[in-house]
Amino acid sequence: MKRIRTLEIYRYFYRFSIEKLNDFINDRVFTVMFLQYLQTTQLGRLHKKQLYIKTINNYYRAVENMINISTLRNEMIEAAGNAGVF
Repeated sequence: MKRIRTLEIYRYFYRFSIEKLNDFINDRVFTVMFLQYLQTTQLGRLHKKQLYIKTINNYYRAVENMINISTLRNEMIEAAGNAGVF
């Protein structure tokens, strides 16, 4: 029982880990989906809810950090520019 609980806690932390984020931001498929999401939504949901408006700069900073940390950074910036994301 204790082992199962430990694994549940580990899974929770892994879901939100920096290592997992690094895996995703360096994955071409995730990158394409991420850029498509940005192009489609323009992060509009953040601008509609008062709760998000208070911390909207943090969300934009997170997107910026995701792009800057990625090994696909240059490709992401070029693709986003061509698609009119930025």
